[in-house]
Amino acid sequence: MEDAGGLALLAGRSMEPDAGNAAEDDRILARGFAAGDPNCFAEVYKRAYRRVRGLARHLLKSDAHAEDTAAEVFVRAAKSRESFHASSSPEKWLLAITANLCLDRLRRSSREQRIFSDQAPGHLPVRDHAPDALTLALMEERGEELRRLIARLPDRLRLPLTLRYYADLSYQEIAAELGIEKREVAALIFRAKRILRIELTGQERKEAK
Repeated sequence: MEDAGGLALLAGRSMEPDAGNAAEDDRILARGFAAGDPNCFAEVYKRAYRRVRGLARHLLKSDAHAEDTAAEVFVRAAKSRESFHASSSPEKWLLAITANLCLDRLRRSSREQRIFSDQAPGHLPVRDHAPDALTLALMEERGEELRRLIARLPDRLRLPLTLRYYADLSYQEIAAELGIEKREVAALIFRAKRILRIELTGQERKEAK
């Protein structure tokens, strides 16, 4: 196999930072992962485990369930690796598996049926003018305070927000996962970000006094 032992090649690279080398390293790792190289799988596990577990924790709001789900994600990934395309990102593929598993767990517990029932948000504005700083904070999961505020959101708002900014799913993918319309996804995320923005702004004012 062309990329078997791909990590051996990576190990021989110069340690000097180089964006071109980093991109090529990621491609080698993805090809090795797709080819079944156990060393590449171990490296992907090392790189992705924290985000996989973090996504599961955000969606399920349980450390114990997050640990169980993260373990199951990598078991499933090992069994279904042939469905992974080497041109894709292993980490994003694993996050998609994580999202599916978590939402399946929520469906089984009937929570999602209550969350996404008849309480449609109506014709809410979907254009979002959130500051770039907030978007970055959501994407990078920066700050204990922000994580606490996200955890306090109603599940109806927390789930689409987490899938968008943590799992990096598109609005269309989120709509398919949650069984709602794409427009509704946009409205729910708008509302969630507006609440976070108000909370964060209020706390900044308190700290400034």
